[in-house]
Amino acid sequence: MEEMVNRSGRLGWGFSEISEATGLSVNFLRNEERRGKLKARKFGRRVLVLTEDLKTYLENGTHRDEREAA
Repeated sequence: MEEMVNRSGRLGWGFSEISEATGLSVNFLRNEERRGKLKARKFGRRVLVLTEDLKTYLENGTHRDEREAA
């Protein structure tokens, strides 16, 4: 997945797209977002995870702000 993220040139990913690429369920990803572990942004009706935030989450299991606070 990380290689796909690096090569894609995309700015953001929907939960269903992340789920397909990683095998993590959409419900799990939404729960991670609610807990503050996966940083997501809302654009209209669409919720997207920016590529930078997705890479950080996949590398560390948390988003950048939480890691920097530690």
